[in-house]
Amino acid sequence: MDHVRKTYRICDMHFSDDAKFESHHNRSCLKVDCVPSQYLPRLDESIQGTEEVNNLPATSTQEDLDVQKGITSEVATTSKGLNSDNSYQNEFKDNFNLDDKSISKSYIHEHPKNVLNNFYAIVSQELGIKFYASPTFTKNHNDWLCTYHLKWPESLKISKRAHNKRDASHKAAVAVLEWLQSCGKINTNGQPVIYDAAEIRNIYTKVNRKVLTLNQPTITKLNLIDEKYSKNFFDYLETNIQSDVEQEKSGDLTKLDSPWPLNYTRQRILSTKNYLVRENVELPIQEYKNEIIDLIKKNRIVIIKGETGCGKSIRVPQYVLEGWAKNGAIDEEQCKIIVTQPRRIAAISLAEQVAYERNEEVGRLVGYQVRFKTNFNSNMSRILYCTTGILLRRLQSDPGLNDCTHIILDEAHERDVNTDLLMNLLQYAMKINPKLRLIIMSATIDTDIFKQYFNNAALFNIPGRTFSVKEHYIDTNKTINYEKTLKMCQSDDPYVVAEDVVNTIRYIHRTKPEGAILCFLPSWEDIKRISRMIPSSTDMNVLCLHSKLDIADQKKVFENPPAGVRKVILSTNIAETSVTINDIVYVIDTGLQKQSKFDAQKGIMCVDQEWISQANVQQRRGRAGRVQPGESYHLYTKKQMNNFIKYPIPEILRTSLTKIVLDSKVYSNNMNAIEFLSQLPTPPDEKVICQAVDELMELDLLDENENVTPLGKALSNFQMEPKLAKAIANGVIFRCCTPIIDIAALFSEETNIFQSVLLNRDDIREIKSQFSTTSDHLAMVKIFEKWLEYTENDRNMANRFCLDNSLAGYKLYTLQKLRDVFFDYVYNGFNKEILISDEMSDHDELIKAVLSADTGSILTLNDFEKVKGRLKKKKTLLTRNKHKVNISSESVNSKQTNFPTDFMVYINETRSNIRRTTTVRETSFIPLLSLLLFKNEELLCREIEKSEYSDQLDSNDQVVLALKNARIECVCDRSHAKAVIRCKEAVRAGVIYYTSQLTCATKTDPKFEQEWGRMLETLSSILSSSSS
Repeated sequence: MDHVRKTYRICDMHFSDDAKFESHHNRSCLKVDCVPSQYLPRLDESIQGTEEVNNLPATSTQEDLDVQKGITSEVATTSKGLNSDNSYQNEFKDNFNLDDKSISKSYIHEHPKNVLNNFYAIVSQELGIKFYASPTFTKNHNDWLCTYHLKWPESLKISKRAHNKRDASHKAAVAVLEWLQSCGKINTNGQPVIYDAAEIRNIYTKVNRKVLTLNQPTITKLNLIDEKYSKNFFDYLETNIQSDVEQEKSGDLTKLDSPWPLNYTRQRILSTKNYLVRENVELPIQEYKNEIIDLIKKNRIVIIKGETGCGKSIRVPQYVLEGWAKNGAIDEEQCKIIVTQPRRIAAISLAEQVAYERNEEVGRLVGYQVRFKTNFNSNMSRILYCTTGILLRRLQSDPGLNDCTHIILDEAHERDVNTDLLMNLLQYAMKINPKLRLIIMSATIDTDIFKQYFNNAALFNIPGRTFSVKEHYIDTNKTINYEKTLKMCQSDDPYVVAEDVVNTIRYIHRTKPEGAILCFLPSWEDIKRISRMIPSSTDMNVLCLHSKLDIADQKKVFENPPAGVRKVILSTNIAETSVTINDIVYVIDTGLQKQSKFDAQKGIMCVDQEWISQANVQQRRGRAGRVQPGESYHLYTKKQMNNFIKYPIPEILRTSLTKIVLDSKVYSNNMNAIEFLSQLPTPPDEKVICQAVDELMELDLLDENENVTPLGKALSNFQMEPKLAKAIANGVIFRCCTPIIDIAALFSEETNIFQSVLLNRDDIREIKSQFSTTSDHLAMVKIFEKWLEYTENDRNMANRFCLDNSLAGYKLYTLQKLRDVFFDYVYNGFNKEILISDEMSDHDELIKAVLSADTGSILTLNDFEKVKGRLKKKKTLLTRNKHKVNISSESVNSKQTNFPTDFMVYINETRSNIRRTTTVRETSFIPLLSLLLFKNEELLCREIEKSEYSDQLDSNDQVVLALKNARIECVCDRSHAKAVIRCKEAVRAGVIYYTSQLTCATKTDPKFEQEWGRMLETLSSILSSSSS
């Protein structure tokens, strides 16, 4: 029993018989991040008043001596007060970059009166009392006397004489500033230091001290869980946990259905002519068909670099198939070709294009497989177009791809994470499967890196396209006024000059021959703004292309417009590669893209708007001239383009590695993460890798030796962020599986279920508020489940529900499919004997607590914030790392003024370096007690020092409870702390048992099941009462 309790204990503290605490943890120093440094006294030096006096002019008058006395007295008091608390000074030194230099003399002497007026204006606003710095003047013979009557920081009169009024005023203002400096009341920027150390300590306490108050019924229930369930759970763990571990599954993975199931040892064989290429359209690549077939036959790895539009994506797979058919061994050898694409629309459209060219139906010899959609005949098909993610999943269950003969990585230049991982894993697959061949294709591939990575692989270059493209740059184009864009190009923060984009579209439409226009824009916001600015016209059809759109809407861009109508496509870089729209003649390139980057230091994704690479320019230009000579209009200068980076930054260098590291453990049989990822073409930073490893250890998906745990192995099959996968596992354990799966589906994608999400955020908030006023997560779940209820019973009612609530029906259907996939993960990835229950799915507070356990990050409410260098009383939300966040206006909590608790749980945050803000879209208020009981953090307890809270303690028998890494702490009664800790231990024991059960083949004990169910009811009651 003792070793179990020691192993699974969540708090390194023990209770003695008299309920006194014995803590083995050193007290954590409180950190003060909420008080601006300009309001701090000069804690790092003692100001010597005598030196200030001696520095005064030798011709001091009586008035000057008055000033000297004031300075000496004030400084002596200040120095004594500060030196009396050196520990506090040192603490603040650690938290603030205090500048111990004097105010710049030139700054004082240049504008002393302005500095002084601004100083007292801020003091007046901050303290709510009017303090004026208006001098009085007296003329005495040939001299002027200027006097300031000060009321803050103490009552004092300071005077200066001069031969004229202006000089007297100047000298007096300088003297006041020097006195304020000597008092430590002004910083180097001329801003007031309003609060001394004691005042700051008091403000800090008020702002950050959280108090846990529990009523007697709650205490009774907490003790009930400890007394009734804790011992039983720990006894059960001691008896059963080891035997369960020994019966763990050996690592069976949920296998993705292979397009060619292994039981099909023979596919249906057609005659040779059925496998030959049918080149109905003349493309540049066909001139090199025999050379390509011969090169692939002689080399296991081939790199093909072909200009955009040369036909490599649709012809190379057919060349491989024809080469196999003509080899005369179709009865003895198999030929199964997989072609990967970075995007779903590309995989589908290319398969359809090849089938059309071959005059056959999709799904016969050529098919596709993307998430939620498959059109492939395993008994007949030979060419499969799929996304990179589909192939990665197949490698999990079949590392050698033993049912394939050729893998074609198309658009390899994009260097997305999946493509980089595939390049590494496919080298390993080729060692296992000697028949496997690899072909890498791109228009703008960095051949040096790829040849080196693939050990000097064979390279084949396909020359340029059929038609030329004329380039226009804004510094050479005199027909359009690009004055605003030229000015923007000189900015450090590039942006789209919408007016110039629209003028370029109008110019082409008005003066150029027929042909579609493709305009590259960095974001969905820009697409919508430009589309609104283009006037409605019967001779122009404006279409939008974005990955957020449904596949059916995306495919509209391929349709030919009616005669006399020009097609205009506004697109992000989704149209840059893979997607070929044949009637594009004119390209408008803004040269900008939205780029997401993972900030390892802050642990969040940041979004930047930045210039593209030269390779991107080439790809965009290549979209024109497919059917006739084309033109490209680049909204930047030629010189600027030459300064663009040569190739895009690989995604592996700018993304979170948590999921990648977890997957790599499965792919590589627990190879060290740094070692595995160092084998990629461009290895990521080791610090980012270590951060991902640490996060996976916190989630209990890797053990202390960096080996994947049984739960980690099971959750690696869940194609989502590990924290969301862990939330689903917790949903199973706490018997609220469905709402947690719904939350994972709703918030694992960028898809928003509302129409016009960027235009009507206030309306969205109002709609969600009808379903929950304090939780976006619960509101979205209730909306989604209400729609599901309607779709099962009455489709007309479902459509009406969508219309009334501005919901996008096609997005909801997509989410329904994703939800079904997630349920498949649960049913196929966990122990079949485990109870999958929704018994607790109506208990809202329990659902939020489960969400917070591993998935949710926490926002803490502060009452003060720093605004333009001043301490302002305003409710501010801070992350664990003390970063201020804004809640998006679509959140139900964005307009809250009365906060029911001091904490919110959220899943994702995004830092916009463009707007310099951090935004959270979805939040839920959560009580402090829920965090203490559920947050997967060590719960620490320490004795409280009276100096920390002075006379604010409610009793002498109070302690501090703290969640170690979450940086959340509170003050509570000693007996309450004991009850919370014991309750958390009981909950944790149950979680440990059920976590082992998820990945074991044994049945759960019925007695334990019953006791766990009763405990969950009690626990839910506790959480509900704490939220009210």
